[in-house]
Amino acid sequence: MYFSVASQTFVIFRGWKVTSASDVGGSFLAVFALAVLYECYKGLHVTLKQRLKTRSYRGSTTSVLASRIHTAIKW
Repeated sequence: MYFSVASQTFVIFRGWKVTSASDVGGSFLAVFALAVLYECYKGLHVTLKQRLKTRSYRGSTTSVLASRIHTAIKW
């Protein structure tokens, strides 16, 4: 992390320009919200992975997923 006194700063990519204090605050909230969403996604991924691991259908976790996909595709 570094501090800058430039009149225009880029946050994540060049299209996301910060020119005022309110832009900095909004950018902080947006990046924080993205970080929270990412952590929720990771937690959900771990939870679902553990559920699939503990359930055994025909002996393996991949067969559970394959079975569910197969039944979802059946018409």
